[in-house]
Amino acid sequence: MGISQRNSSPGSVSLVDVMHIGASCEDLGQGCDACALERLPYEDQLSAKEAFLARVYGEDVRLMPSGEPLGYRNRMDFVAAPGRRELRDPGGFSRADGAQECLLLEPRARDTYALARAALMQAGGDGSPAGSGFLRSLVVRSSSVSGERMLVVTTRTPGSREEHARFLSLLERLLRDASLTSLHWRVNDSETDVSVGEPYAHLGRAWIVDEIAGRQFRVYPDTFFQANAAMAGMLLTRAAAFAHGRVLDLYCGVGTISIIVSSQEGVTGVVGVEIVPESVEAAKENAILNGVSRQKCTFVCEDAANFLRSYDERFDTVMCDPAREGLAGSRALLLEHLPQRIVYVSSNPRTHKEDIDALGSRYRVALLEGYDLFPQTGHVGVLGVLERKGQ
Repeated sequence: MGISQRNSSPGSVSLVDVMHIGASCEDLGQGCDACALERLPYEDQLSAKEAFLARVYGEDVRLMPSGEPLGYRNRMDFVAAPGRRELRDPGGFSRADGAQECLLLEPRARDTYALARAALMQAGGDGSPAGSGFLRSLVVRSSSVSGERMLVVTTRTPGSREEHARFLSLLERLLRDASLTSLHWRVNDSETDVSVGEPYAHLGRAWIVDEIAGRQFRVYPDTFFQANAAMAGMLLTRAAAFAHGRVLDLYCGVGTISIIVSSQEGVTGVVGVEIVPESVEAAKENAILNGVSRQKCTFVCEDAANFLRSYDERFDTVMCDPAREGLAGSRALLLEHLPQRIVYVSSNPRTHKEDIDALGSRYRVALLEGYDLFPQTGHVGVLGVLERKGQ
C-alpha cells in the first residue's frame, strides 16, 4: 500500500507495513529486499517515514528529504557466491540474494564493481554456499567529490605461491583498468559473516579521500564513514550549529563531528572519544588534513563510559553519534555530569527515543528532526537537541 498524504495520522503506518508498488530495480522480487521502499514513489516514502517517526516519538517530526534518492551510497558489500558476485542475503551469510548490482551505489562505485566482477569471476568458489570458494567478498568504496575509488577483495589464504602470484597479477591489472586509487587484498579462512579479513597486501594508496560538509576525510578499508555523505553533511552541519563552549564528542569515529564542530563560532575546544585505535589515528590525520590544531581538537582512545567516569573537566556541549544500540551505559553518566546541552545524532529512532526518555528527568527536547539518510530503505536518521532543565 502507498501512503500518498504527508499528513497521515501518527501510528497509522509502520515501515514494515509498506508493500511494493511500481518498480525500477530488476533485483526486487528476486530475493533482494535491501530497498524495502524502492517501489514506492519518493514522496510516498517520505510520508511513510514521517508517519513512522510520529509513531516512535509520539509527535510530528519534520523529515528532511534527500537530494539524491538513488546513487547516494559510497560503500557497498558484495558476497562471492558460486559463479556470481551478489549482495548478501539478510537471512544469513551462507546465502546470496541474487542481486548483482545496486542502484543505491554511487555511479563510479557501480562502474568499479562491474569491472571487478568481470575480472574476478574466474576466481570464484566452486562450492555451493556463498563464500565457500577462494573469493569471499568484494567491498566497493568511492567518493562522488574526489572521484577516488577503493576496492577491498577478501579471499581465502592462497594455497601456493603460484596461486598467490596469479591472483596478485590479476589485482594489478584491475588496479590499472578500473582506475582505482586503492586496492586491498584481505584474507579470511573462517566461516563468519564478515566482508573483510586480515590485511594481506595492498596496491596503490592505503586510503581514499571523501568529503562531508566541505571537510576532507581519509577513508581506510575498515573506516566507518557515513554512507550518504551529502545528507550527512546537511545533518552534521545542522547539529554543529548547537555546539558551544567546551565540546565533548562521544563515539567520535574518524573525527567527522569533532572537525566540523571545531570551526563553529563559540566553540572553544573539542575532545573526541573513540574506542577503536585505528579510528583515533585516522581522526588525528583528518584534523591535520583540515588544518585543525591540537589545541582546538584532541582525540582520546577510550571507551565512552569509562571516559565519562574518569574525566573531571566540565563540558558545555556533548555531541554523540553512537552505534544503533544507542547510548547504553553512557546515559546514566551523562545525568551525573549534566552538560548544558546534548546534541544526539542517531540512525535508530527507537533507541534514540529510549535514550531521550531516560534523560528526560533533567533534559527537555529543544529540537527533533528526521533526515532521509537512506532513501529506498526502511532506515532514517534523526537529530535531537536536549537542553538541561532549570538553567
